[in-house]
Amino acid sequence: MVINELLGRLPRELQSCDEETFANAVRAAISGTPEERTAFLMANKLWGGPGPLRTKPERAQNAVKATG
Repeated sequence: MVINELLGRLPRELQSCDEETFANAVRAAISGTPEERTAFLMANKLWGGPGPLRTKPERAQNAVKATG
């Protein structure tokens, strides 16, 4: 249950950082089967590394502010 609550918040946070593509991927994972959610969480689609945040520090700062 906890993971579903956290995933439910993630699209909004991603949108606040102008990451609509990733927000949509999380929404798709949320609406999928438990197996699809697990596969998504284990894949590099969202967690592929710090590259985008490293190259766009303002987005990283916004993400930190949004999570409080």
